[in-house]
Amino acid sequence: MKFEFYCCEELPKLAWGLRVESGSDVIRVAHGEWVEVGDLFFVEGAWDGEFREGRVEEAESLMGSGAVIKQDQLVICPPAHITEAIYSIRGSECIWFSNSLPFVLEAANEKLRFDYLDYESDFLRIADGLKKYKRDIPLQSNNKLNIHLYYNLLVTKDLKISEQKKPLSADFSTFEEYKIFLIDTLKKIEANARDSARKKTYRPIVFCSKGYDSVACAAIGKDIGCDEAVVFESKRSSRSDSGKEVVEQLGYSIIHEKEELQYMACSIAEDFVASGELGTSIFFAAAEKELTGSLLLSGVHGDRVWDKHLSCEDDELIRSFYPDSAKKEFRLRAGYIPVAIPFIGALKESNFYAISNSQAMKKWSVGGDYDRPIARRFAEEKGVRREAFGFMKSGGAGSSLRFLHLEYLKKVMPPGSFADFEQFYKRTKSKRKKSLQYGFRSLVYFIYCITHLAEMKKIPLQKILKIDRWSLKLKCSPWAPSFLFLWGINKLSTKYQKGAARLKI
Repeated sequence: MKFEFYCCEELPKLAWGLRVESGSDVIRVAHGEWVEVGDLFFVEGAWDGEFREGRVEEAESLMGSGAVIKQDQLVICPPAHITEAIYSIRGSECIWFSNSLPFVLEAANEKLRFDYLDYESDFLRIADGLKKYKRDIPLQSNNKLNIHLYYNLLVTKDLKISEQKKPLSADFSTFEEYKIFLIDTLKKIEANARDSARKKTYRPIVFCSKGYDSVACAAIGKDIGCDEAVVFESKRSSRSDSGKEVVEQLGYSIIHEKEELQYMACSIAEDFVASGELGTSIFFAAAEKELTGSLLLSGVHGDRVWDKHLSCEDDELIRSFYPDSAKKEFRLRAGYIPVAIPFIGALKESNFYAISNSQAMKKWSVGGDYDRPIARRFAEEKGVRREAFGFMKSGGAGSSLRFLHLEYLKKVMPPGSFADFEQFYKRTKSKRKKSLQYGFRSLVYFIYCITHLAEMKKIPLQKILKIDRWSLKLKCSPWAPSFLFLWGINKLSTKYQKGAARLKI
């Protein structure tokens, strides 16, 4: 096997797509300008190994994605976290793979179904973890788009695909052992990201609020030379969530201050809905300039592995309700690498639970439901004052586009994006027939919305109706927001046309 590379300046900087043909030795790869390529590998990202060796498939902590040719097999490597996926579509004599959902659809000449109501809930099920997530979604042609998380994929010449687990770290039973392992891994990733053999190097940056996870990441970042932070003030006027005080205490010299609602001036909402999760990180748009060319230290998944009260079986990687996958297309276009720090070593979740509840960590446990001793210890040992963070779940910056109806979207979408979406919605909504299923889903979602209004008035209607037991799909809007994913894919498809054409030659 061998790669045949085509660099396409029209593609997002870090996007790639490839085509494997049955019986062929040639694997065509179309990629953006910042994707690193070698004779036997390509990658958009950094990992805990030597960049020049290109052994992406041996990485335990790959932050980004890529592929390697090894022993006459193609090894496709998703990130070592589950906030992003690799997608594939099987044809009669070939398979297309990509790190971009609109790219793989364009390459395979496939379309989404307007009558399918469950795209959002299908993608949100990524939060169910490696054992239970939805592994495929339906397409207009009755073909399927396959979703691949975490595990490497072995692809043979006859188009057989099998999963291969990534290497596992050694066990750690104390905070000290975990800290040594974590910092060592992060130093390797940072060194990989700035290797002079790269066409593009990356500098570390951190987003910091007053919540546990981002504060811990800001503290950990100092151990790998991070000196640049972005702090967002929440749209909630009742309380401040900016982490400016925290990063000042940590000695950060470059601090970018942002307001959450500054994203309203950025008409790029399609970048935050085209992965199926509807806009839960859209405030990132306000920091595109700062993010470009960066290694973003992220606390995503800290709410699981660093929480004192949560435990689950190893090898699951269960997330919170939102899988945090909404910003994938934005990342590929802006050009940055997310380093999801809590995912490092997270397959052994029982280790974290034991450490958090050990006698040695009592000093950093503050009690109550919101208690993350591991995160607190990282921060306090670096000089962050106890009262500066981690005492209230404020929600922080976290606008979303998934709720209610068209009028709601008009309030929360950037005006330019909304105008474009509204035209698309009015032009295409007739493609969704008003079936009995649609009527039922509309009625149930209306009831769901009423329960939220009741909760705001201290009426426990959600408890009475046992909303927590409802299927996830019943909590997703069947109205205008359910067209956002379709719109995002449609709008971004033009960016991928030339790259897709390269794969068809």
